[in-house]
Amino acid sequence: MSSFQGGAEAAREAGEARAAHVAAEIRAEMARQDKSKGELAQTLGVTLNTARSRYYGTQPYDLVELVLVSLWLGVSFDSFAAVA
Repeated sequence: MSSFQGGAEAAREAGEARAAHVAAEIRAEMARQDKSKGELAQTLGVTLNTARSRYYGTQPYDLVELVLVSLWLGVSFDSFAAVA
């Protein structure tokens, strides 16, 4: 494996770890506020299956989705962006 391939793999893994951490922070805040995955889907304008993939961290939130979630939960975008 070249050093480029190794670096790319490390970057991918780091990105996945950050995405999982962001999803965990959002899940925690949703639990504190007793919010459902259905409400998350409505907020994001996506299907319940898509919302679940964001909620569990199998697909990362994009920037627009993070802004929408922060507004919906009434928390600073910085609280998610700091870990993203």
